Amino acid sequence: MPFHDLFLWSHILFGSLALAAGTLAMIVEKGRSLHRKAGRIFAAAMTAVLITAVALSLLDPNPFLFAVALFSGYLLFTGWRAAGQRSAGTARLDSFAATAMLLLGAGMAAAGLVASVTGDADDRTRILAVFGAIGLGFASVDLWTSARGGVEGARRIARHIGRMGGAYIATVTAVAAVNLEMLPELLRWLGPTAAISPLLAWFSARTLRRRSP
Repeated sequence: MPFHDLFLWSHILFGSLALAAGTLAMIVEKGRSLHRKAGRIFAAAMTAVLITAVALSLLDPNPFLFAVALFSGYLLFTGWRAAGQRSAGTARLDSFAATAMLLLGAGMAAAGLVASVTGDADDRTRILAVFGAIGLGFASVDLWTSARGGVEGARRIARHIGRMGGAYIATVTAVAAVNLEMLPELLRWLGPTAAISPLLAWFSARTLRRRSP
């Protein structure tokens, strides 16, 4: 089997597993054993999804897929780190990842802006610009909080919810983009973000209210 087909079928398999595990982690009570187990499976499956996505984007050069995979990887990485960091403080790895996402997000947003100015914008460049702006915002917040000593308590849990939820949105988006071709491309790629993000914001706000002194 050619490498491309091997990576493609692996990508589909792990993507299906990530969608199932992520959905379970989203709907079960947070903090319980089932939530943690589903979260671990989701993180492992998403890691495989992102590795295969990068491989596919290199075997058949696709800068769009490459950038989106790295953006999704940052959400997964920061969400997983937030779950494991019980006290404030950040490591060099966190600062390096945030700086890399800052540069990537700026590049994605700039690509969309330049394409719009030159009249070459299409749906893909607009999607890149939106995801780039989101990544730029997250990375900026992460670098700012890192400089202030990191996050803990309710803010740590809220970050975990937001970032892992963002990685879950990436999974739903991939499924929609591939299987709902009857819909406009912008709707397939940005619809899940528009639909699920308010729910994540509500969960995060509720967490902050319940856990803050």
